[in-house]
Amino acid sequence: MTQPARATSVRSTVLSIGLPLALSLGFVEGRPAILIRNPQADNAVRGFMLLDWRRDLVAGIRDFRHASYCLEKADIRAIAV
Repeated sequence: MTQPARATSVRSTVLSIGLPLALSLGFVEGRPAILIRNPQADNAVRGFMLLDWRRDLVAGIRDFRHASYCLEKADIRAIAV
């Protein structure tokens, strides 16, 4: 019962920053990730969230949206769709 409330809270935080965002799938250092892009700035990656999987469920999310220093040396690869 607490999971839906938390999901709503996370979504509200993403939307409340007031910047245009585009989400895409990819890998950071070989780990599955959600890439956060700015479609108004050459679609540049401005952050990411690493995903941890257990079987077929997301077991954890590590949020690096506000840690821009992590982008400098990260090996980021987008998945072409």
